[in-house]
Order: sequence, then C-alpha cells, then structure tokens
Amino acid sequence: MDNRSSCGTLPGYACVVSKQHVVEPFELSPAAQGAFFRDAMQVARTLSELFKPIKMNYQINGNTLPHLHMHLYPRLTDDPFVGAPIDGSAAGFLRTARELDAIKRALSPSSGTEES
Repeated sequence: MDNRSSCGTLPGYACVVSKQHVVEPFELSPAAQGAFFRDAMQVARTLSELFKPIKMNYQINGNTLPHLHMHLYPRLTDDPFVGAPIDGSAAGFLRTARELDAIKRALSPSSGTEES
C-alpha cells in the first residue's frame, strides 16, 4: 500500500486529478470542465454517503503541484479542524487497507460511478 494514500488529513479525504494536464480549470475545454466537475461531485457524493459528514469542503490550489486537482475534505463534527481552516499538511489519520478498499469499491465503475 502506498503510504501517501494510507495517510489522510481527515477520514474520507480524497483528491480528484484531471486526466488532462492543465493548471487551471478554465484551460480545459467546456466538455472536459464539465466532466472534471461531474466526476468530482460524484466522488464527493460517494464520500458523503460513506462518511456522513456535516459538510464537504472543496479545495483547488495548484501552488505546489501545477496540475489541476481538487481536494475533497468530508468535515465531521469532531474533526481536529472544527471552527478553523483545514491544514492540508497535517496527515493525522491512518487509513487501513479495508477503509481504502471500501472507498475504491464505492467508486468503482460497477457501482455506477464514472471514472475521469
């Protein structure tokens, strides 16, 4: 298991990465923009169903990795960032292979989720 995927800022944290190399969402064609955001919203919906957060936070930066990607943070009532912004450098949760597998299964094409 890749340690980067087993550690997360919050339980359920995920990152949706554009298949096409661009830095900004507006650099995608309108069709690719729609596909990227539809995929991100499907992942967010799936994480919401799995983790039952009180809120989903979405973040697009690109300062340290100049390739379009969106961070998804399911916010829980007892997460360590309640009342504050998320510190993305704080990988405070170790996800088990079982937890990661549950996320992968929920996002698999056979579950009705499209891959991007």
